[in-house]
Amino acid sequence: MNGKYRLELEEKYKGKISVNPNLNRQLVSFQANNNSNIVRMVKNYFFEMCLVIFEMFRVIKKDGIVYMVNDNVRYAGETIPVDLILSDFAEAAGFNVDKIWILGNGKGNSSQQMGNHGREELRKCLYVWRK
Repeated sequence: MNGKYRLELEEKYKGKISVNPNLNRQLVSFQANNNSNIVRMVKNYFFEMCLVIFEMFRVIKKDGIVYMVNDNVRYAGETIPVDLILSDFAEAAGFNVDKIWILGNGKGNSSQQMGNHGREELRKCLYVWRK
């Protein structure tokens, strides 16, 4: 996302968006056990996705539908429920969350994670949001 455009969006949605409380708890755990760059990367990913979702709501016509596919992720042995966090953002923007379908054959965590924390299959989901 272009820096100038991001700043415009930040100003436009000031006070309307915030980091999900569940994510905040996980980020505190990461901060204690991990590289601080990962914490910044995760925060920025969700912040930018929140801006994208609010912009989608703004430009989509009444009764429009968003279909999005995304995976959950795992850092330092902690699974981040991306599907639920992004759907929370969608509801905050004004969408109705119609469905979150779990797709077959979820992905595993990275080989680095498996070495330290074992293999855990992560959900891959299709979200359906309606304006």
